[in-house]
Amino acid sequence: MAEKGKEGDLKRRVVVKKVAVDSAKEPVNSPLPPHAKKVHKKVVAKVPANETTQVRKVTPRPANQTGQKQVVRKTVVTRQVEGEAPPKQVERVVVRHKRREPVPTSPDQLEMGFNYLIEETQPKRSFEFFKAKVSKGAKGLCISTSYPKKIIEEYGLHGTTVYWLSELEFDNQSLHPRRLDFEVTRAIQNFVKSNPSSLLIIDGVEFLILINGFERVMTFIKKMNDIMSATASTLITPINPSALSEEKLSITEREFDRVYKFVSR
Repeated sequence: MAEKGKEGDLKRRVVVKKVAVDSAKEPVNSPLPPHAKKVHKKVVAKVPANETTQVRKVTPRPANQTGQKQVVRKTVVTRQVEGEAPPKQVERVVVRHKRREPVPTSPDQLEMGFNYLIEETQPKRSFEFFKAKVSKGAKGLCISTSYPKKIIEEYGLHGTTVYWLSELEFDNQSLHPRRLDFEVTRAIQNFVKSNPSSLLIIDGVEFLILINGFERVMTFIKKMNDIMSATASTLITPINPSALSEEKLSITEREFDRVYKFVSR
């Protein structure tokens, strides 16, 4: 039961503290009755009346030994301590584990209609998945920082629409990397509206972040995910995880339906 102190700034409550009883250490001459209840110690604790709580954002931690990624939620409790002018802050850390998606062993395991983030040093597997789906009849659009002819020859993407992220104008196949909201978005929208249930691969997210900034590229990716979902299309986005900090990589992962990791940081 709470009581107000003389000074009016502290409360008092009764805290029940459970104490484990070791039967081996109990006195032999005073056994407990068969139906007796265990008694808990009651401790009176003074708790500040003006305690406020503020929840910080979720921050990732490296994977533990079980292969699960740790997610830490920090709760900051501000307490006014009697006799001290500025309030102190105490952090309570709660660790939760985020389930990892199993890495696909073949392109057939990629379901259409989802948005995929594939973490790898080079976008080799991403283009393998893209090519496998396109070769089975899906319409494909490739946006890359590499020269279109080079991409087509290297990955065998003949008959696939390829746009080059470059500041140079090249036969209407180039998109200015700084015009995400105009040229790039418009090209993607026009393609998926004309080809529902199609496939899109965006190669060069690290380059886009370098010249546009992380926040702007995240806004662009979220918009692309929404466009692809609305047209039942599939987005494959390869990224080199070493190019981003742990915090930015975690933010990027949350924008996608599924995340596959082919490289460890």
